[in-house]
Amino acid sequence: MYILCKGWIIVILLCSFIWRANTYKAEQSEFKHTQHILYCLV
Repeated sequence: MYILCKGWIIVILLCSFIWRANTYKAEQSEFKHTQHILYCLV
């Protein structure tokens, strides 16, 4: 159950990140920050 919830959180983060990346392509720092959060979750 915990893994399932964790998986959904990652999916939501990825979707929001992809949307943000398409909206703000110039923000490199945002990409690195999001990548750091994803590494912490995994």
